Amino acid sequence: MTHIVLNALSLRPGGGLQVAQALLHGMNHSEAGHRYTVLCSDPTSIGVLTKAFANTSDIEVINPVGRTNNMVLFVWQMTQLATTLKSLRADVMIGLNHHFPSGQVPQIVYHVNVLRFDRPVRGIVQSGEVADRLRDWRARCALTRAAANVMESGYLLDLAARKLGAINDPSVVYIGQRSGQVEQVTQHRIDGPQTLLALTSAQLHKDNPALIHTLAELVRLRPQVDWRLEIAGGKGKVSFADLVALSDTLGVSDRVAFLGFQDHAMLAERAATALCLISTSRVESFSMVSLEAMSWACPPVVCDATSMPESIGDAGLLAQPGDAAGFAKQVLRLYEQPDLRNDLISSGTQRLAGLTWQSAGAAFLDLVKNNVCSVDGHSDTGK
Repeated sequence: MTHIVLNALSLRPGGGLQVAQALLHGMNHSEAGHRYTVLCSDPTSIGVLTKAFANTSDIEVINPVGRTNNMVLFVWQMTQLATTLKSLRADVMIGLNHHFPSGQVPQIVYHVNVLRFDRPVRGIVQSGEVADRLRDWRARCALTRAAANVMESGYLLDLAARKLGAINDPSVVYIGQRSGQVEQVTQHRIDGPQTLLALTSAQLHKDNPALIHTLAELVRLRPQVDWRLEIAGGKGKVSFADLVALSDTLGVSDRVAFLGFQDHAMLAERAATALCLISTSRVESFSMVSLEAMSWACPPVVCDATSMPESIGDAGLLAQPGDAAGFAKQVLRLYEQPDLRNDLISSGTQRLAGLTWQSAGAAFLDLVKNNVCSVDGHSDTGK
């Protein structure tokens, strides 16, 4: 039995937590007989993971640090993590984005944050800049100190290699979606509201104003169509005050709904009546929302930038970053060409068949076996 520790100490609810859950599910379901310990400190994240694996005896979630702030947590990982891994008798550790000293325990780092390698540097006195620089440092340390470095896209691998040079044992693993998670395709109606669904956050690189400008452009081009935009994420209008103001200025406020947080079931229900998913984000290490849209039979329209073309393959449409007219043109193609929309949905279903949690888990277990064996020639099943 191999004891695999997942370092999720710094994870808060969001994309990283989703990746952690997917990895654990994928590894546990692709091969039995391993033991997993998840290190986690955020109370909400602990609750999510504990609930997700409540019926799985091989996965344990523990908090070895207690509630603490980010700086204390960083120092603890630099000074105490190796001791904790030794006491747990871990065979290997998987970390997300960052490398921390792990003693004799080999470490595999899964990089899922493009900003760690391509972040605009701000003044040191700017809020959060010290923490970001420390995170950048530990992400870059991983490239030469981790036993293996896994990237969630080829784009991210190329970026890290271009910026930083040599990388220890690099590979790409797409996290994908849960196997079989594809909604029933229903005939899209063109005689009712034409809804664009957006899943986003208030971060600047999401370029959310482009969403409102795209909606306004659609209204200008096809005023007879009842265009709607539903924005999921954050805390609704509270998180997107700038978009509320912009929609008022452009005269489309009555067409925009701010939904706040929506769980997977809620999003699937929204997607069932949407014409498409629209993402104006300019920077992503992998467009997970595009895969989610494919699983809801909702074709994605995304930026032709960073990892987005790689993420959607031939199952979506592209527009130039910040080009509201270009986004509107692609949306109109889906509205006016139902056969194109159906073809994209079919392509999405085929794409998801090869991108599953289980396939990602199997790829990581191969890396685990290679690196556990590399320490002393065999997996120490007596631990």
